[in-house]
Amino acid sequence: MKEKRMFDVKIAEQRGDSDGNHEMIVEGYAVVFESPQTYEYTEVIDRNSLNTTDMKDCVLRYNHSSEAFSLARTRNHSLELTIDNNGLYVRAKIIDTQYGRDFYKMIQEGLVDKMSFAFSVTKDECRAPRTARAFPSATRMPE
Repeated sequence: MKEKRMFDVKIAEQRGDSDGNHEMIVEGYAVVFESPQTYEYTEVIDRNSLNTTDMKDCVLRYNHSSEAFSLARTRNHSLELTIDNNGLYVRAKIIDTQYGRDFYKMIQEGLVDKMSFAFSVTKDECRAPRTARAFPSATRMPE
């Protein structure tokens, strides 16, 4: 079953050239390890949960919509995913299209300030009456 979680996103930088062109870079943590998050229960993501996760072809989209254009992707190296001590760090070079510029502007103006990730859990541990959940592994992270 595909699930989603949400964390903060921010503008990393705007690099420009002499012609006024610039790269639109956004970054943030899509996963924060060992940090309790409360939904209808409290969940903790194990720091080893992504060790075997397939992240070869992940796509950055607005609101996980398959109808939305891709904004960045690991396959073409515009989306970088790095697992560190804190979690899964995301750095995306947003594609320079009208859709990408609009998305970037919404982040700049504070209209969009969260990012989320979708995943499939291979194993989780729930404590009755489902007040806490830990997931020690995930198989795939498509978006």
